[in-house]
Amino acid sequence: MIHDHAIVRPERTPRSPVLGPVALLAAAAPDVVRLRKELNLPHSHPLYMSRIYYHAQEPDQPAVVGPIIGAPYAVMILEVLRAWGVRRGFFMGWCGSIDRGVRIGDLIVPTGAWIDEGTSLHYGQNFQSAAVPDQKLQAVLQLGLQRHRTTFHSGLIWTTDAIFRETREQIDHFHGLEALAVEMELSALFSAAAFYGLPVAALLTVSDELFTYQWQHGFKTHAFRQACETACRILIDLNKSEWASDASR
Repeated sequence: MIHDHAIVRPERTPRSPVLGPVALLAAAAPDVVRLRKELNLPHSHPLYMSRIYYHAQEPDQPAVVGPIIGAPYAVMILEVLRAWGVRRGFFMGWCGSIDRGVRIGDLIVPTGAWIDEGTSLHYGQNFQSAAVPDQKLQAVLQLGLQRHRTTFHSGLIWTTDAIFRETREQIDHFHGLEALAVEMELSALFSAAAFYGLPVAALLTVSDELFTYQWQHGFKTHAFRQACETACRILIDLNKSEWASDASR
């Protein structure tokens, strides 16, 4: 059993921003910019190597946090947000496909993430088990995608600590476990969120492909840019409807 006897804990201080119950965590800087602009968030505050954007006069507006890279760092951010009053979160990230049916510019709603990183083990999980999102928030997201008539994949993800050690053997292993794609934060976020009872779900955009055992990136393609814009728009629309009403409960 994991006991919550951590010696070092994040705390709210007089200088901490006043946040509402919802935070949108974005892995990539371009998505941080999109979300901040569309939500018209005028204030910002440093948070480690990231920034948190928020509306001081409208704390019910979701905060936007990022960029966020890697499992340990993502969980550090989540821990601080929890200490500052956030009660549920949504992660938006990029991933590399390891399944031929999933291509650059596709969207994925993860149903779980295989743990191939070390952070989750400190939050009651086992290595190479699967951490899962909050089912209610995942359903809210899927409803929003369907309402927008946006096609998406739903399935497992592989989270790794070592982006430059995605070998043929590892791809075969995790694809054999029905993983659709690989990224670097999600299983740790799901693990820490479950440990604290903090609802978290996620939406991923496919930025590159590895299923041929050759790296094919699509960061500059129209399909990828359009998918990122769609993902941001869906999250913002959720904030205005189901997401907002769910967060206020």
